Amino acid sequence: MKIYSILGVIFVLAAITMWALWGIGSFQLRRDTESFLERAQVAANAQDMYEYMSQLQKNMEERGMTEGHAALIFRTPENDMSLIYKAIVSINERLLVVRNLPKDDTTYQVALDDLRGTARELNLFAADWFAVSNWMWTRLGSFVTFILGAVLLVKGIM
Repeated sequence: MKIYSILGVIFVLAAITMWALWGIGSFQLRRDTESFLERAQVAANAQDMYEYMSQLQKNMEERGMTEGHAALIFRTPENDMSLIYKAIVSINERLLVVRNLPKDDTTYQVALDDLRGTARELNLFAADWFAVSNWMWTRLGSFVTFILGAVLLVKGIM
């Protein structure tokens, strides 16, 4: 009976650890992607915006956020990572042109404002993408581990 209780506690703690790691991994991914997108949205000039967006593109490539979907079941163009990545690349290409325009030119200001608006409307789905790309241990694994631990705890109590 005592062994069931010990195993139950171990499994429940393992599930809690998985949830904590899920949170940490999701935070790190959002830190490396969404934070750069937010910085780009409020950049004072095209050069700064380009640097933030370039870092975002690089981080997305390193994390593998260039393909797949940020949903297991309801896959749409909105959560298609290849389309989101393509939008980031397109913004960077436009910024290369805009940053060479005279800063006091109306074209520069209008283009920069348009790019800010585009970046503002872009949703990276970073937390969703992390959950989908790690669903075996974040969702299924932690759930099964927790249930197994709870069953063992109940068996150990009885």
